Amino acid sequence: MNLQVFEFKKYLMISLIPLLLLTIWISAIFSTFLQPLSKSFYLTSLFFMKIFSSVCHQDPEKSVLMGKHIFVCARCAGIYTGGFIVSLMLLCGMAIKTRKMKLLLISSVIIISDVLLYNAGFYKYYNLLSFFTGLFFGISVYLVFISEISIFINKRRRDE
Repeated sequence: MNLQVFEFKKYLMISLIPLLLLTIWISAIFSTFLQPLSKSFYLTSLFFMKIFSSVCHQDPEKSVLMGKHIFVCARCAGIYTGGFIVSLMLLCGMAIKTRKMKLLLISSVIIISDVLLYNAGFYKYYNLLSFFTGLFFGISVYLVFISEISIFINKRRRDE
């Protein structure tokens, strides 16, 4: 396989396909903001509630952003939004130079601390705080995930 074909396939695997999937996922999560535009939204919302129930606890009190109920909690919405933002940045050709594993460790400590402090009763649940801890975690997880996919693809290229 020549280098141009390889680079195109790598571009698809690292940039376009993840962005497409995340766009669909994020669109479904935030589709409640489009509810006034559709009279049949009730059936759609039941479908999305069922889909997202497998990845989030969907506590109604924790599933509010900007005054609207969404299909996942604020923390999960942040995680998916973080991945979406990074995938957009990568699609635009932005190189993200950082120590990905260190970033993942820091974001993990922050998100776990947020969960533990809330559950211990140190403060009440703040949707915006949870969204931003999830956002930071989602960014770092996605960076590590895409980095590992890139390493795997490059290794397969060398093996061919």
